[in-house]
Amino acid sequence: TGSSTSACSPVRDPLDWLKLPADYGVVLLVFVVLQYLLLVGFTFAFRRLAVRLEIPHAERLSLIALLLLPAFLSHGYVYDYSTLFLWTLLLLMLAEQRFLLYLAVVALAALNKETALLIPLIWLTYGWTLRRPRLYWGMLVAQTAIVVACWGLIAWVFRNNGGGLFEFNLPVHLATYQAAPLAIGLVIASMIAVVLLSYPVAPALLRSTLL
Repeated sequence: TGSSTSACSPVRDPLDWLKLPADYGVVLLVFVVLQYLLLVGFTFAFRRLAVRLEIPHAERLSLIALLLLPAFLSHGYVYDYSTLFLWTLLLLMLAEQRFLLYLAVVALAALNKETALLIPLIWLTYGWTLRRPRLYWGMLVAQTAIVVACWGLIAWVFRNNGGGLFEFNLPVHLATYQAAPLAIGLVIASMIAVVLLSYPVAPALLRSTLL
């Protein structure tokens, strides 16, 4: 019996590490496949967005973006790749001015993660540059209503779950910053530098995201 319990398995070991029951093997497999598909979708959406915005070396940039992902996804939340793909797809739909598809992706992004509450802010600045007042206000109201409705639906469905409607994570982030202040400072400084250097030459859509 000792040899049987110590035997290694390419499926059982990850399941033990994740503390999941053995019958979650299929669920885990579907989850992993879905994550890889989201990465593929992100790469293609990123490349198409770069081409649409006439950014040079679109293919190389898409591969570089893919290779740099591990540096920004250290915690590994289950919604990371879906958020990355959906937000990139959002920008692509805006760049191509496919507004109905954009609203559909807004709904998916809102169901995926609560940060979709920030999506209307992109349109708030970018939509104004299109100089189409009726479209601007209509889209602003529509996507705001979609985000609020999706958030309200999720809150209602899970109304019996423990906890509040919001999480206040600022103390957690501050503790992380205090643990490695130099590294965090360099990251923040780099982000500010990228924004300041790229803003004057960036397309209008990307300037809206930088704001």
